[in-house]
Order: sequence, then structure tokens, then C-alpha cells
Amino acid sequence: MSRVAIDEFSGGEAIEVYIAGRLAEAQLIEELFNGHTVEYAVNLESYLAGTVFGVSEYAGAAFYVSVEHAEFCRRILREAGFEAGMID
Repeated sequence: MSRVAIDEFSGGEAIEVYIAGRLAEAQLIEELFNGHTVEYAVNLESYLAGTVFGVSEYAGAAFYVSVEHAEFCRRILREAGFEAGMID
């Protein structure tokens, strides 16, 4: 499996499992999902993050997988050390 367009997702209902705030982080997650043959979609989305100056809005890469594979994907993300952008 690999990356697909979100409107061409064949895994049934898609659910957001992670949002990456940096390009390098998104590329590592793509490698992780490709290495585990996970079908996923990526969509550019806004998210809020706190800084010392308050809360700011940023753009990030949101990763979607099928509902059936969501827990598996969250587990491999945690095992790889990607917890900051996890969406439960």
C-alpha cells in the first residue's frame, strides 16, 4: 500500500491519526507507513500550538488511515517515537 488521494481512499472510512508540523517529520511518517504497507492519505490542515507568546495557528500534514487500521498505525507511530502530533 502507499499514499493515495483522500478522495480515492479504498480502505473505507478514513480517520485522522497524526498531524506533522514539519516537512521532515511528515517524510519520516510516510517512510514508516510505507514500510508497514499502510494505505494512507495526507491533507494539508491547520492546527493550533502553544508557544511562549501564546497560541498560534500553523499548517501541518494530516495523515489519514482506514478506521480498521487506526489503532495499528497509532501503535507503530508511538513505537517510532511520534507522539506529539498523535490524534486519538
